Amino acid sequence: MDHSVLRKSALTKGLDEHQVERLESLGVRRQIVAGARLFSIGGEAVEMLLVLSGRVELSFPLQILGAEKLVVLETSTQGDVIAWSAAVPPHRLRLTGICAESGEVLVFRREDLQGLFDREPVTGRWVMSNLAEVAGRRLFQVEQAWTRWIQRSIQEKYR
Repeated sequence: MDHSVLRKSALTKGLDEHQVERLESLGVRRQIVAGARLFSIGGEAVEMLLVLSGRVELSFPLQILGAEKLVVLETSTQGDVIAWSAAVPPHRLRLTGICAESGEVLVFRREDLQGLFDREPVTGRWVMSNLAEVAGRRLFQVEQAWTRWIQRSIQEKYR
């Protein structure tokens, strides 16, 4: 596999070529089909995914007018890491991932990642640090969405 997508992803920042190759060797390519649910909020995170091609919508459920609707928080594309809860205890998915455009992902099993991190602590530290950065960006997106919602609610209340 040409590991240029993996090399350019946030996951491998700080890793040398040999570390990227060892990480890549753990991954298994999987085709994804538009409309398929890849993972569901609350489920056990046993696989972390790197989007190689296609689009995956990350969403969460909200009650809207008495009905539950999935609200898209982010659309992930080439090079994005999703379902990273597989690497972070308590290993529970915090969003639902639905394939919006067919493509391919590189799948990393939790046990395989943990084994690599145990054997190569420096690689593990870099990857986990990179995942913390990804998580921080996601929290910022949630904070922005929450702030917009509060602002709209206050404006409606005081009109």
